[in-house]
Amino acid sequence: MSRHGTYDNPVYVNSPEDAYVVPEPRYQDSGKGGNTTSKKNILTLVCLVLVCVTIIALVLIFAVEWKKDNTASDSAPVVNSCPPPSEKTTQTPSETTQTHATPTSARLSTEKQDRRCGNLNKPPHIVLLLLDDLGWNDVGYNNPRMKTPVIDELATNGVIFSSMYSQPACTPSRAALLSGRYPANAGLQHLVIEEMDPNFLARNYTLLPEKLKELGYMNHMVGKWHLGYCDWKYTPLYRGFDSFYGVLNGFLSDYFSHVTNTPFFGPKQAVGLDFRDNTGAVLHENGTHATFLFTERAQMIIERHNPVVPLFLYLPFLLPHGPIQPPPGFEESGEGINDTRRRSYAGKILNFFHAYI
Repeated sequence: MSRHGTYDNPVYVNSPEDAYVVPEPRYQDSGKGGNTTSKKNILTLVCLVLVCVTIIALVLIFAVEWKKDNTASDSAPVVNSCPPPSEKTTQTPSETTQTHATPTSARLSTEKQDRRCGNLNKPPHIVLLLLDDLGWNDVGYNNPRMKTPVIDELATNGVIFSSMYSQPACTPSRAALLSGRYPANAGLQHLVIEEMDPNFLARNYTLLPEKLKELGYMNHMVGKWHLGYCDWKYTPLYRGFDSFYGVLNGFLSDYFSHVTNTPFFGPKQAVGLDFRDNTGAVLHENGTHATFLFTERAQMIIERHNPVVPLFLYLPFLLPHGPIQPPPGFEESGEGINDTRRRSYAGKILNFFHAYI
């Protein structure tokens, strides 16, 4: 605030009487300063005009292209390959197990159509494959001497977990996989459940198939359980699976006769058949390698499954868990491997992948 009045600016306070005085122009003539200002104004105007012209040109170009695309799409025939919406089909588990599905080619065509039409609400079918004691160096994408073309193709076209954490033994691995808990938190941190050991994965832990059952899945298991068998209530049919075909304990002493000598190491204390179809003993397959039987049953489940119901197929194969016992014709499949046992082991791996194809 000035002593002269309201404004401090001397342009507006030019006399003691606060009289308004129009400021004099900075340049009194049309000399050099005025020319510079005019040139700047003209240049700014030209730039603005150029920018406007450019924007208008771009808008016109995009408008023409958009019109061409719409004209082409309007002239093309519209083919709707997606089926019309229909009532959701429901089916009980008993009906699912008794019903033969449509041929595999038709089922695959239906599933491809579901994916193309954006049927994201349909739960996916799940096949979970687990190999027993397979080493990092036992697959072709890590070791070219191991001929595993199928798993190599899956790895190439899928995802390889190069850094992960897993358990080093049978029971803890399965407990963690199916329960989602660390084995120590489930009381199964003590290596494995022995053949005559009354131990088990407690029933207060909800397993993966039980959760999937709540979502409408049909659950099947083919292979090795090894999570408790001292009472039926700890076996697969009572832990969320609708069918079970395989071995309850941790190994077979003979892959052909399906007999178990216990314990795995040391003097034998008990001998018995360990091969179940649900709760019944499989007695008529003596002489057939267990891997082939598991594969045949898995294929049968997939082919006969009603695709309307989501499928969960859990395939924990025994292979390549000992004993090293490949079927005839696969013993010498490990080309370029000098060690006899390692070569036989490689043949056992190949047996599995050939069977699985």
